[in-house]
Amino acid sequence: MSDNDNSQPEMWDDIGQLKKTVGWSMSQPPAALHQQLLSMFDEATSQALPRRHAAAQRTRERELLLLRNNDSGLHFVYTSEIADIAVQIDRGVVSGQVIPIVRPTPAAFVATVVDGPTGARSFEGDEAGNFRLPPLAPGSYRMLLDNTHLEIELELDVPEWQAL
Repeated sequence: MSDNDNSQPEMWDDIGQLKKTVGWSMSQPPAALHQQLLSMFDEATSQALPRRHAAAQRTRERELLLLRNNDSGLHFVYTSEIADIAVQIDRGVVSGQVIPIVRPTPAAFVATVVDGPTGARSFEGDEAGNFRLPPLAPGSYRMLLDNTHLEIELELDVPEWQAL
């Protein structure tokens, strides 16, 4: 086949066909990861706000205010000067929601186990402040919730549970 042979269409002539052939595999990253990327850009351009750090303490009085449905898990409330955190532990899975008091702030939080018998990290925080960790072994943990502007530490105990 010579260079002047026009029997074969050039691959680059039909960009539409190329898009169909290759496809677009890019999907939107989780909200918490997206926030981290934006924060890295802000830090690189000296536009980042200073980070605030607080330790949250369990508040038993507020736990009575939680609406409970048929969930079999344990419910806890933690408070700090920068956010309130509602936590549920069910069969080793730690999930919850962060309600920031300090505004404006990004809503999606990354949950990380800093100390404990098992390490875990979740970038699945959403725009509503919800987070979820994979199942943790029973034991005491120190957890860090981070949304690039706020860091909140809390300690929690994951009880033993019976697998079905």
